[in-house]
Amino acid sequence: MNKVALVTGSTSGIGLSIAETLASRGCSLIITGFGDDEHISKITENIRSKYEVKINYIFADLSNTKDISTLWQQVTELYPEGVDILVNSAGWGRIINLSSVRGLRANPLGSAYCAAKHGLLGLTK
Repeated sequence: MNKVALVTGSTSGIGLSIAETLASRGCSLIITGFGDDEHISKITENIRSKYEVKINYIFADLSNTKDISTLWQQVTELYPEGVDILVNSAGWGRIINLSSVRGLRANPLGSAYCAAKHGLLGLTK
């Protein structure tokens, strides 16, 4: 795939599963989440050896705006060309989706687009 993915909340649970799935498809990874050094080392070494991808762990408490700024600064230093995939799997925050009116009104020539936009609204509800 040759893409770069940033997955927050990826040191356990669903976030870790998503990170592993992306790695299995050849994505370079940046993971964030909580855990002690030994736990993080096991995760990164397991993914690196199993999928032979580049993986970096960056600590960031996503409820702290300074940590978010530091995270993004480190990400852009590692990957100046940018991130291709962003998965927010951290915490219990807020969901902000950008969609269009086509999620509410059909368009006979754009059924797939309308379905995707409506799906986004439905998922959020």
